[in-house]
Amino acid sequence: MDTQVTIEKRMLPRPRSCRWHGRSVDRAVLRKVSRRIDSGLVEHEQGYRICLSEDGVEIFAHDAAGMFYATQTLEQIEMLVGHEVPCGEIDDWPDFKVRGYLLDISRDRVPSLGMLCSIIDKLAAWKINQLQLYTEHTIAYRGHEAVWGKSSALTFDDLQVLEKYCKDKHIDFVPCQNLFGHMQRWLTVDGYKGLAECPDGWDTPWGYRSDEPFSLNPSDPRSIRLVSDLVGQLAPRSGSSLFNICCDETMDVGQGKSKDRCERDGRGVVYLEFLNKVCRHVRSFGKTPMFWGDVVLHHPELTERLPDEAVLLNWGYEAGHPFMEQTRMFSEAGVRQYVCPGTSSWCSLAGRGENMVCNISAAAEAGLAYRAEGFLITDWGDYGHWQPFVVSWPGIAYGAAVSWATQANLDRGDLPEVLNDHVFKDKTGRFGEGLWALSNVYLQGGPQVPNSTWWFDFLRSANKTFTGGVWDKLKVEHAEQVLTALDCVQLLIDKARPTYDQPALLTREVNWSIGMIRWVSERICEGAGLNGTTPSEWRRFARQGAVSAFDELVTEYKALWMKRCRPGGLVDSVGKMTGLMRTQEEASVPV
Repeated sequence: MDTQVTIEKRMLPRPRSCRWHGRSVDRAVLRKVSRRIDSGLVEHEQGYRICLSEDGVEIFAHDAAGMFYATQTLEQIEMLVGHEVPCGEIDDWPDFKVRGYLLDISRDRVPSLGMLCSIIDKLAAWKINQLQLYTEHTIAYRGHEAVWGKSSALTFDDLQVLEKYCKDKHIDFVPCQNLFGHMQRWLTVDGYKGLAECPDGWDTPWGYRSDEPFSLNPSDPRSIRLVSDLVGQLAPRSGSSLFNICCDETMDVGQGKSKDRCERDGRGVVYLEFLNKVCRHVRSFGKTPMFWGDVVLHHPELTERLPDEAVLLNWGYEAGHPFMEQTRMFSEAGVRQYVCPGTSSWCSLAGRGENMVCNISAAAEAGLAYRAEGFLITDWGDYGHWQPFVVSWPGIAYGAAVSWATQANLDRGDLPEVLNDHVFKDKTGRFGEGLWALSNVYLQGGPQVPNSTWWFDFLRSANKTFTGGVWDKLKVEHAEQVLTALDCVQLLIDKARPTYDQPALLTREVNWSIGMIRWVSERICEGAGLNGTTPSEWRRFARQGAVSAFDELVTEYKALWMKRCRPGGLVDSVGKMTGLMRTQEEASVPV
């Protein structure tokens, strides 16, 4: 591959436009750089032009952000070229004004500040300009120590450190606190349970009952007082003009204390009234509220009554999610919106690579077609955040690429090579190849599980009988096919030689994911029949020879966690993972 093709194909993101003159010069010209900010020469915000010639490098940018992004591109060119640099021009600017990344730090796993800064470095290099850390109970709010005390919560000093680190890299650090649903970490604590819509549990849409409260009671004045307190502590400490209030998946509202109101006025109206109250309080601090759009999708009549200037976050995580249809609907209603796909890493242990590509590309094309203001890559940690962070890199990288210049980056069949270049620094090429192959093992055998994998479902099914749904379709040969695919992945990882970001630790993390999927697959092969099998029967079977192997995997999980994350949440995460292997009495105790 010649140098100019290498530059175009292997940069992340790929530039929008490159024009080469057919001659090359010594790479020493990359040290002769002149810079000029001139919005008259570069029309687009955040845009830039790089001119490479015998005389050196000239950079023209629309603004300071454009100059920063041009510098990132120049650094990538220097990394990718050999002794010679092709002469030519690069003109580049983003399709989406806002290109964000959201990391869940409330499903047990709270990364260390060092880990978060390492992530921010990569986001900046790939021209991401917004970061959100999704929180439920992991900010150290004054007066609420009973809620966050054991979670290794981020302090306001921590948040200020992160905000400054982001600002220096042209990243907007947006506060993100759920303030309606997903409040179980608050509502299970003495002194807060009375604020719950359903303090004694509720019926989920998935056919089982949850014994824990979930959403605030929107009819209780004390709920908005709690919200006001949290916003009042967090908003003044943030330099961002935005504030994500979340307010998603309030599925229990109408089953408890607000039942009569919901039956009389409608669940959508009750939801909207509370949403408006939260938004008004956020706006009182000069912030623009953002919120997840799932409830509005169930009540489209609300679109004309949404809070003025609020930004709707239109999310969906499967390959077939109807982004085009939904984005059009919100656009025609005049609603400000971001499109929000996901990394497909959570509930998987290894990622779901092809699903990720389809999901992210669909969001980008829809957002581009209907001029969405932003593109937000989401990275969740449902059920204990078991996946190591390494399996999120493919989704972050691909999302960063298509949100910058969509059409130039949709076809990223070279994603394994790009990951080697930009993350793992593996000259053998095998680490990126192995990680990508691991992320697609889910396609090799067995039923496809929405938002998950069958081996993850197996591990988290401690209190469920293995019958119905996925288990009716899962066969021993599926597990055997997965084991064969894992053998191929293991060969690649064993021969890989990453040199970046604690390479030995990266390898251990991937090996842990392989090991846990292998353990589940072997149990399927040895257990043969699944239908009608109870968890206690699986525990008796497992004690015949698999317990020690499982214990070793759990021990390694704990060790890996402490390398990158704070200790709070580890006990809860491990408790969810080990439920399958505990006695029935132990498994019934909430962790």
